[in-house]
Amino acid sequence: MRDAALVSGDTNEALAWYRRLTPELFEEPPQVTPQNIVKAADLGLLLQRTGDPEKARGILERVVTAYDELYVRGAANYPLGIANVDALALLGRHDEAIAMLQKLVDDGWRILWRWSTVKNPNHDSLRNIPEYQQLLADIERDLARRVEEFGGMDLR
Repeated sequence: MRDAALVSGDTNEALAWYRRLTPELFEEPPQVTPQNIVKAADLGLLLQRTGDPEKARGILERVVTAYDELYVRGAANYPLGIANVDALALLGRHDEAIAMLQKLVDDGWRILWRWSTVKNPNHDSLRNIPEYQQLLADIERDLARRVEEFGGMDLR
C-alpha cells in the first residue's frame, strides 16, 4: 500500500492507513517491535515524503535502536536486519547501511533480496553508490553460481 501510494502520489491516504493499523508507531516515543519494525522503516520514508522529517527521524532512530536490542543471527531475524539497513539509508547513514547489508549477506541472507534492495524505495539514496552496486552484483553472481552448481548435481 505504501509503495502504491508513493507511485500514485496519494501519500496522505497511506499515512492514514498506517495510523489506523500501527497506532503504536505514532506514540511518543514510537513503540517499535519485531512485529512492526519493517512497517516502521517504511513509515519513515512515508513521513519524509509527507513533510514530517522530525517524526520520520524519531521512528527511524527507534528502528536502529530496536535492531540493536533485538537482532540475533538467523534467517527468522533477517527482516530486522533489512529494516535496519532501510532506516540507516533513510537517515543518510549510507556507509553504515551498506556495512549492515554486507553483514547480512555474509551471514547468508538472500531471502527476497531483489525485493528488499533493487525494488525497495527505502534504498533510493544508495542506488548510485559504487559499494552498494558492487554488493548487489556480488549477490547476483553468488546466486548464479549456486544455481549452476545445483543444476550440475545428480539428484537421482
